[in-house]
Amino acid sequence: MALTRRHDYFPFDLFDIRELPGRIGSEIKDLARYSMFPPFPWGQWLYGRLINDTISKIDGDFIDLGVGMGGMSLFLGLRARDHGRRMYCLDSFTGLPALHSELDNPVFQEGDYGPPNGNATTQWKERLLKRVKDYGLQEVIEIVPGYFNDTLPKFGPSKKFAFVHIDCDLYTSVRPVLDALYDLVSDGGYIVVDDFFHPAQGPHRAVVSFFNERRIAPVYHVSFPYTVVVKKGETSRSDGPRFSFDGNTYSLDYLRADGFFIAALEQSLRRAEAHPSGAKPAENARLLLSLVSQPESSQRADIYGYWYALQDFWDGFQDHRKHRPVFTI
Repeated sequence: MALTRRHDYFPFDLFDIRELPGRIGSEIKDLARYSMFPPFPWGQWLYGRLINDTISKIDGDFIDLGVGMGGMSLFLGLRARDHGRRMYCLDSFTGLPALHSELDNPVFQEGDYGPPNGNATTQWKERLLKRVKDYGLQEVIEIVPGYFNDTLPKFGPSKKFAFVHIDCDLYTSVRPVLDALYDLVSDGGYIVVDDFFHPAQGPHRAVVSFFNERRIAPVYHVSFPYTVVVKKGETSRSDGPRFSFDGNTYSLDYLRADGFFIAALEQSLRRAEAHPSGAKPAENARLLLSLVSQPESSQRADIYGYWYALQDFWDGFQDHRKHRPVFTI
């Protein structure tokens, strides 16, 4: 049964974390007011770590496709400035386009994430322009308004990208992005697909169909809670085991390597264990903690345990055929 309200234990309390360490943590906290929950805060936290640790060896700029309130664009813009890169923000700024009736489950509606009530004074583009200026990123961030089929041809074959963030919810948006940009991503560059495990399933279908057609078997690195990161050039072994019934290879290695995430998960478990009403969330937190606290094994289908541990998160989405979500996640 779908949840009728969000409870205060795992996994939801992990989205309430504000005090992440270091400069990146401070910037994530500051950008909370412009961010969606998720990918805030764990998406920014992971991508900041990946960029700081590896991007100096990868050629190319950054791009965010599907801007929303702008929190991720601003965060990636700050990283781009740190590393001497450009940052591109692509969005229609008028809301989602029409859904594909066979490839997008009816979770979203055409026009979702558009300007409230169509009021010109609240246009997302104007809001983002102001925020770019507030953060001093005018020389770093370029805003490219319009639907992707019209704007992606802007990037010719000589363009290179090191970090691609795709958060556009629908098959009809994600697939054109991959078709246009994949060959422009440098080897070792990152392609992040938000909403990969979302009940809408359009992003998942778009990504899988793209890689199947290219005969590429990527490793999908899980980013908490429902995003995946693909590193271009990294593929699963053709003779190795697959981690899921869908034929994909998933890895929890990015979560395993994040000591701060594990510490936050341990705190979440203790909070749930301290209250009688937290028994089931504690059980789920304990399962996820057991998965990320031990070395990854090619013989273990960790993704099943991961999905099960987040059952309350999945149950937070009402039956999309009858209702809009009870709460915003």
